Amino acid sequence: MRSGRGRGLLTRARRLGLRPVAIAFHVGSQQLDPQRGILGYVVVPTFSNSLGRVGGQRRGGFPVPYATVAPQLPVLADAITSALTRYFGADRPGSW
Repeated sequence: MRSGRGRGLLTRARRLGLRPVAIAFHVGSQQLDPQRGILGYVVVPTFSNSLGRVGGQRRGGFPVPYATVAPQLPVLADAITSALTRYFGADRPGSW
């Protein structure tokens, strides 16, 4: 989903009296490029900035080497940690 459409859905939810608290995004276990797997972290802060505090949750497993070699877990962890620091700073989302 593009961030504009998502922002519209969250705005509408608030107009209907709902209180969205988080945005979940699914990376998928077949995403073999750690840098592409962090794109969801880029979008979540834009929602928080325009709609007040909205948390984020990363879904989806880590890559599995079905037909090709998957990145090692430390490579993925470094990419995720770096993205959280870059896009959230000290206001990093927690786990729920």
